[in-house]
Amino acid sequence: MKKFTRLSFAELARTHGWTITYADGYADGEAYRARRQQPPAYLLWGFDEYAQGFQAGFHDEPSRTPPNPESSAAL
Repeated sequence: MKKFTRLSFAELARTHGWTITYADGYADGEAYRARRQQPPAYLLWGFDEYAQGFQAGFHDEPSRTPPNPESSAAL
């Protein structure tokens, strides 16, 4: 199983064009999937960046597009 550090979150985010928060959620989702653990319901149904990253990692969908932080700032 991969071990992620803050630096690897930054690299993951930079590689895919994600935010650190989304990359953090993605890595945690991958970890839950690898350990075959059932995550809290919020992480499977939440709509914030971390939850969306978690869902992508948990369901093994790295191509899922994260929210655009600039478009949410305009709201």
